[in-house]
Amino acid sequence: MLINLSLNINYVNLKMNMKKVFYVLTVFLLGFSYNNKPNPDPKTIQVILGYVAKYVCSSTFIADISETNIKAALNFVPVNNVPYSISIDTLTKKVTSSLGDFNITASYYENDNSCGCVIGKPNFPTKDKANKNKRDMSNIPWPQGDKTNYQNPSNELDSLKLKGVLDSTINSNKDIYAITIAYKNLLLFDIYKEGFTKETRLLGWSMTKTIANAIYGVLEKNKIININDKTNIKQWQNDNRKDITINKLMQMNSGLEWDEDYLKLSNSVQMLYLKKDFPKYAIESKVDSQTVWEYSSGTSNILSLLMRNKLQYKEYLAYPYDNLFYKIGMHSAVIELDNAGNHVLSSYGWATARDWTRFALLYANKGNWMGEQIFDKKWFDYSIKEAKGSDGKYGTHLWLNKSKAMKDVPDDAIYQDGFGGQRILILPSQKIVIVLISGYQSKKFDFNSFYKKILDCFKII
Repeated sequence: MLINLSLNINYVNLKMNMKKVFYVLTVFLLGFSYNNKPNPDPKTIQVILGYVAKYVCSSTFIADISETNIKAALNFVPVNNVPYSISIDTLTKKVTSSLGDFNITASYYENDNSCGCVIGKPNFPTKDKANKNKRDMSNIPWPQGDKTNYQNPSNELDSLKLKGVLDSTINSNKDIYAITIAYKNLLLFDIYKEGFTKETRLLGWSMTKTIANAIYGVLEKNKIININDKTNIKQWQNDNRKDITINKLMQMNSGLEWDEDYLKLSNSVQMLYLKKDFPKYAIESKVDSQTVWEYSSGTSNILSLLMRNKLQYKEYLAYPYDNLFYKIGMHSAVIELDNAGNHVLSSYGWATARDWTRFALLYANKGNWMGEQIFDKKWFDYSIKEAKGSDGKYGTHLWLNKSKAMKDVPDDAIYQDGFGGQRILILPSQKIVIVLISGYQSKKFDFNSFYKKILDCFKII
């Protein structure tokens, strides 16, 4: 069955001269003026169409998000200035985005542990139906399951005031999908925008990098890796990259050149929407001797490659699920693969809001889950250690508030952060977790004020 959608408020502009469309596209994406850019780069068009096809495919077939909410999440420059069209084939589970003679198709896949979408076709084994480790969690008590009683620790919290803050926030911001609050392992609140429920998988974007942290913590605990070891990447052995260690990659201190700007034809954008093998592209980066700390999605995918090199491929695919997600009740969690079958540890982690909350509770409890140490406490201590050159804002694939970037939030706070307005705040000393997931924040969201209002409801702070 084919569904044809116009997901753009400017769709009427298709009637304009196509050459002018390409000029407009380039102006918005690359920042060039009309007169100074007479020959737009086709890569620009590929990126936008690839982004749209991939996002619509994943949102439709992984998360079952409605057309209205998908459209709202695509309403940002430069995407909302491009008169593309979308075709969704619900039988083959493919999505094609088109602009003039340009067409990009994204395809849905399933395998033993997960599901996802890739631009083009997957170049790895797939199955007609995944044998995912799904269980009925409704009668299992939170946090291992979904049976909740929303206990109110009244001597420590003004529950009515907190509910008012959450209701006001989600009702006044159409871009927010879900907010959850957990305290001392209790789920206090989870609220959702219309069209979303506790069953809806939500994309974390770069919050996935902290999943990479947890996976590497498990690998270290199981003595599969040692963070002080060199990478032994073959292509690096004849230059100064040969001395890069896993630790330097974990803390973004490798010195590898990388451009993380999402609104131009940067390294990150090219990797995600023009390349088939993300780690292969990322390892081509050269070392800039002047760079001490550089936030890089490429680095996270190099870590995915190193993990793959340490394991048999089937074990590599299953490792995040068997050794992390299923152990802490994250049965909705998915990490999408690139076309070459690599976990996209930079960007493509999906989970329900409750499962993102479970993941954060693992850090609030310093790696301990219901008495089992998933990763060692010393790994947690390592994770919150300030990365050299980060000015107190970054640890080990995890953001820090030591720089007081959020002035009204305790300086021992740690957080996951993702493109478009995803953030999970973790206060280990107070055992508080605050999850906020969005589609795309059309206006910059004031997280500091949001957190201040919430923390003011706790009598312990």
